[in-house]
Amino acid sequence: METIPNKFLKSLLLCVLLLTALNCAGTNIRLGSLSEHRVPGRLKFIGFIGEGSLKRPLGLTTDPWGNLYIADSGDNRVKKFDSQGMLLDETEGYGQGGGRFSHPVDLSFGGDLKLYLLDGLKGEVQALDRDLGFLFSIGKGSEGDSPLSFPSGLALDRSGRIFVIDSRQDGLFLLSPEGESQRFYSPSGTILKPMDIAVDSQDRIYVTDGTGRLLVFDFVGALIGTIGEGILIGPMGVAIDGAGNIWVSEQPSRSIFLFSPQGELMEEYPLPFPPGKLEISPTDKKLWVVDQSEARVAVYQIGQ
Repeated sequence: METIPNKFLKSLLLCVLLLTALNCAGTNIRLGSLSEHRVPGRLKFIGFIGEGSLKRPLGLTTDPWGNLYIADSGDNRVKKFDSQGMLLDETEGYGQGGGRFSHPVDLSFGGDLKLYLLDGLKGEVQALDRDLGFLFSIGKGSEGDSPLSFPSGLALDRSGRIFVIDSRQDGLFLLSPEGESQRFYSPSGTILKPMDIAVDSQDRIYVTDGTGRLLVFDFVGALIGTIGEGILIGPMGVAIDGAGNIWVSEQPSRSIFLFSPQGELMEEYPLPFPPGKLEISPTDKKLWVVDQSEARVAVYQIGQ
């Protein structure tokens, strides 16, 4: 016959196991103190690019060859730099088909080797080739109206779906290649003044939110977790590296925060300037960070 203490211990153990199972069944995005995971390494400053040739850089992306593309809203142009920071080409848009850019805010290089540019005032996405030649536009409805009001960031998933955040509507859009708004994710109060967006290899969507956190959605747009609550104040940019680590830039603290794929804080890198959006170059492990205060881009080497 079991004693009362033994029964109590068994019941307590059963409760602990049950709570653990319930927690594991939920989101895998969790907050925590400094992670014990291996940090990719210190950032080594290499230099600045675009000084004198950029006016107000906002978004940036890289192609598989290590070239850097920058959306410069200061003179409504897209500018292409090589991996060493040399300006290779630039365009302000095209008279036929695309027209001129009007406040380009972000861009992303797709798996189809096309460059997708988000035009903030036109409320559409323009597809370019790697030589900045116009291909087609996405985002206008059948009557020529755009569902976007003031978009601030875009990202593509592995299948080429285009996700756009709108800072005026506090929403997340999924655009179809035909130019229609295929779906609109905006549960009331979920998103507030989003600034940037990224998609990882598991098709999870990360959105920097004005409430001081990173929102994480699944591929159908359901909120599955948050990252950085109690750590972040005003996140600006977000990028995912090849290992699934999450890099977040923040202007109030002048820092870049590095989170593990599970959402744990791994490292904080103080910067001498307020950072804008950022990009990871997987070919040479470079980190590109917009310095909006001086209209240039800082280049860092990610150490081992």
